[in-house]
Amino acid sequence: MKNLNFAGMGAFSASNQKWTFVADIMYFNLGFSDRRSSLLVNKVKADLKATLFSGYALYRIYDTPTGHVNLGGGFRYFDVDTKLSLNGGLLDGQSSSVDGSWTNPVVAVQARFELSDKWQTSFAADYGSFKNNRKTYQLTWTLDYSFADNWLAHAGYRYIRVENDRGAQDFRFEQSGPVLGVTYQF
Repeated sequence: MKNLNFAGMGAFSASNQKWTFVADIMYFNLGFSDRRSSLLVNKVKADLKATLFSGYALYRIYDTPTGHVNLGGGFRYFDVDTKLSLNGGLLDGQSSSVDGSWTNPVVAVQARFELSDKWQTSFAADYGSFKNNRKTYQLTWTLDYSFADNWLAHAGYRYIRVENDRGAQDFRFEQSGPVLGVTYQF
């Protein structure tokens, strides 16, 4: 947490029972610096800013009174700006950076099942690897509780990975951890 400058996540979904459209955005700004007393370097500084935006169109392929499954596709846009800087010592002023943005098409599945009148569980996954040097996938699971009319509380787990093998500047981004959220349905 001490390396976190700012992070934000949000999602919007619209559905007409057969079709569901989803927009999901994540932004991270991470950085650290470390002082070293050496002949080579006195201070190392690293910064990472990343934006992930995913959009999906999903069609309901399975529907019962207690659950449904949606299948479809979309895209994941990824933008990254990373920089490593060295200050002091013999390597003073040396830096390296990786900047870039790209978009991957993805296939996606979402499922939701009622466990009781107040409890539900949800699962979502997507995968994209339609260019040899790029791959992206994510998995999300939540346990959902209906605490008031039109309101759901979510607790779960999310894992996401983005890879782009670009020769000398291969890039890997991986994030996982707990998910907490609230949804208003209208």
